[in-house]
Amino acid sequence: MSERAADVGIEALAALVDRSLDGIVVCTAERQYVYANPAACRVMGYSLEELLGLPDFLINFPEREHEALLEHFAEQLAGSTGVWTSTLVRPDGTEREITWSNMSFQIDGRPHGAAIFRDTTDSRQAGRKAAALGQTAARLAGRSPLSEIFGEIARHAVEGTRAVAGAVGRADGDGVLRVGGSAGLGVPFRRLVRSGAVRIHDLPDGDVVLSGRTAVVPDARCRWLEPARAAIGESLQDFEWEGAVHVPLMWGETVLGAMAVFLPAGSGPTEEELAFYGALADQAAVAMINARLLAEAHESSALRERSRLARELHDSVSQALFSMTLHARTAQLALDNGAIANHTALADSVAALRELTQAALAEMRALIFELRPDGLAEEGLVEALGKQASALSARTGVQVVVEGPAQRLDYSAEVEEHLYRIALEAINNSIKHAQAAAVRVNITAVPRVEMMISDDGTGFDTSQDRPGHLGLGNMRERAMSIGATLTVESATDCGTTVRLAVA
Repeated sequence: MSERAADVGIEALAALVDRSLDGIVVCTAERQYVYANPAACRVMGYSLEELLGLPDFLINFPEREHEALLEHFAEQLAGSTGVWTSTLVRPDGTEREITWSNMSFQIDGRPHGAAIFRDTTDSRQAGRKAAALGQTAARLAGRSPLSEIFGEIARHAVEGTRAVAGAVGRADGDGVLRVGGSAGLGVPFRRLVRSGAVRIHDLPDGDVVLSGRTAVVPDARCRWLEPARAAIGESLQDFEWEGAVHVPLMWGETVLGAMAVFLPAGSGPTEEELAFYGALADQAAVAMINARLLAEAHESSALRERSRLARELHDSVSQALFSMTLHARTAQLALDNGAIANHTALADSVAALRELTQAALAEMRALIFELRPDGLAEEGLVEALGKQASALSARTGVQVVVEGPAQRLDYSAEVEEHLYRIALEAINNSIKHAQAAAVRVNITAVPRVEMMISDDGTGFDTSQDRPGHLGLGNMRERAMSIGATLTVESATDCGTTVRLAVA
């Protein structure tokens, strides 16, 4: 084979090496370059003179790979060959992926090593991006929780580009990012947002995101330390980054959330990376819409089932309880007419039976009302809460009183539904957690609708987190969804008052 190469001629072989699209370098055993063809200089970002002046080829590789490279080079000089993938560091600090093969030979009796390599950064990243989009699409077809899907999307943003970390969050009606996932932050998304309310407009250049456009923020790390953002920004200082890209999660003209991607110093996003981030953001938006549609489908199915149960309970159990109440009342009248002492065992048993059946009937009517999706619209907020109060009082012995205007409130069925659920949540919290003996619900309609739920229970410290108790969070989310203001006043051993004002 070497004879055939010699037949071609040294000049022809030299021209072939010079014109090769693959990089070719030759090094001494002391790891100094003695030759590099034009393709190698172009990929590595150095002129030939600069490469020949480098003291050690390890300069061209990140420190994390030095140990492996030294092992490969020692094996190469010993006659071993192979194909490897490494990371090449250019003079401007950017990194490129290369795939290379090696060989060794003698020049003037001294061992030398040669490497032939090519830049595979773009092709590998394209493959990773295609795989990432495919994997995310597969997750969208399933029923994984949004937080898991968002975490996967953030991970793909990091693995498919030069980003060092990423986060994806869904925004509530007030723009607060709550449900989300992250990768590379060193802190879970839920802990990050717990340290302060993160709203889209609080992001550096958040107004750009709210307008539906992608914001590239070169100095994002510094801007996160500004006073208005410091509560969150201090949690973002534990890893090496400088700039950020904020991408809106769009559905039509609506901004549903945001994706933040954190980039290392001196590394702005390329057009290709921006396009990839946009594709991932689109998939995050689709995941949110899928979750919403699934929830609506489940709710629709549940409403049909609740209507069926309500009819059956009304036609069977409720009628039986009503009949038992009548029979108990008849027996009690018969005992009274027969001049039987009011405190005999039989009279006491009949009276207890009547009380139990009346309580069970009140409970059943409240349950039927809850199961009927149109019950609140028919009865109105005050009447509906009154029925629930009667049932709760009968079941728990806690005095629950509801006071409010006799006329219907001038609000939509959706608003009344949220008010109803907030009031029930507050009442149940008073009974379950505060050991209240009495709960009062007061609703006023002039000049605006205000609702106050107060109890005489144990109260609690409102400044402390209450892990595992989701009630207050659900109440606040419902209030925000209808533009209402909710405040909670409480202290240990001083009871609790929940106030809600609807604009």
